[in-house]
Amino acid sequence: MTHPNPQTTHGDGDGFKPHPSLERFSHFLESEGLFYFDSGSSAGSSVLLLHGNGDEADTWRHVLPILSQNHRVLALDLPGFGRSKPRSSGDFLELVEAVSHFITSLGLEKVHLVGSSLGAAIAGGVAAQLPDKISSLTLVGGVPPGFGLEHAPQVGPLLEPGVGEAYYTALREAGQGAAYATLEPYYASLENLPQGDREFLRGRVWARVWSDTQRSAFFAALRSLELASPLEPSTLENLPVLLFWGEQDQIWPIGAALEVVNRVSGARLERITDAGHLPHQEQPQAFLEVLEGFLSR
Repeated sequence: MTHPNPQTTHGDGDGFKPHPSLERFSHFLESEGLFYFDSGSSAGSSVLLLHGNGDEADTWRHVLPILSQNHRVLALDLPGFGRSKPRSSGDFLELVEAVSHFITSLGLEKVHLVGSSLGAAIAGGVAAQLPDKISSLTLVGGVPPGFGLEHAPQVGPLLEPGVGEAYYTALREAGQGAAYATLEPYYASLENLPQGDREFLRGRVWARVWSDTQRSAFFAALRSLELASPLEPSTLENLPVLLFWGEQDQIWPIGAALEVVNRVSGARLERITDAGHLPHQEQPQAFLEVLEGFLSR
């Protein structure tokens, strides 16, 4: 079995090198131990993109370059993921605090938060911590704690200590093809992605499998989210809230999105056809068209 054995300045190596379309936007905030992409004019409003569990900032590879034509766009690796350094526990609250510190450390005055899956839950927590700095909230295939936190059946066994870790580690012996196959539930059609995307994801998921740091971060975030304190709907009442849900999302039931719409005045739901849990990857044009309109308003 071949270990990727990568080496980069701040990450776990070649497997976590930035996607070629994002490499020129790479930065590292030493004081917070966070790797991030930063593009666009600081004269425009700032948009902060938060990835999901087991992912990295490169998930926004089709979104960031285009969105940055009209905004300053930042996308960071959450602590313990990709190229960012881990925190002490890596639990949900620690991730929320890390993102809040990131915003204040960069001196961002007003921020549109866009979060995917776990990133959506974190975005809600950050909005509660920094209400005066958040301009809007976009939730992609995920919701804050307290709004129907239910996972797909295949996620349940991973919550059991030891079981998830054993499964994760077993993929090293199973091989790169088996690791790549674990991505299938996240997409309406993994094989319909462009070839370049498939090649990138095949290498990236293999790097994740070999990263002990990312394995720890994945399970710390997953299990602590189950225990996180519910976010009061009143926290979001004064914010414009947009939800994106892929029509073929197998990871987070759409009932969670409907609960947000029912409980938060003015929250709006957009369903994306031919997309699973990551509509910004599968249908970036449709995603951007709606998001740009939302942000401009």
